[in-house]
Amino acid sequence: MSSKITTGITFAAATNAIGAIGIIGSLIAVLLELQQNYIVMEESNNLARMEASDRAFINSLEVRREIIDNIDIWVKGSAGYTLTEKEEVVFFNLCANQIFALASAWEQDFYSANQEKMQVRLDIAKSQGDSTCYDRPLFKQRLQGRGEIFAPLVEAINLGSNRGIQN
Repeated sequence: MSSKITTGITFAAATNAIGAIGIIGSLIAVLLELQQNYIVMEESNNLARMEASDRAFINSLEVRREIIDNIDIWVKGSAGYTLTEKEEVVFFNLCANQIFALASAWEQDFYSANQEKMQVRLDIAKSQGDSTCYDRPLFKQRLQGRGEIFAPLVEAINLGSNRGIQN
């Protein structure tokens, strides 16, 4: 009598089972890697947003500092008084810096899809739309020339310059 025991598992079946376990293990490893990469990407995006916010804040501080450093020209120009040629250049640059700081902040908020901050930028543009700075067509043209994303900002400036009266 033979003492041979049949297990019912062939070598091919065992090899296939080990292969399937290997594939499942590889898929789990890939999923864990993807999850880790997603976490790193989210952290990187948050850091980038924080850096952009810091740059916008620093830019805003610089604009304010320039206005304070040239407060006499700023007050005269904002009130519509006649400026000397030199004062006009300084006032023009102060206005340009103020408007394009707002535009840069708008662009960052647009690309980060921060609707709350975008609304704040629109409110600022509306409230300052009738100021001497924002009333200059050159600035509006330059904003429009930067792309379609600036259309709502220009529209808010125009709305403010019309004191809320829509055309």
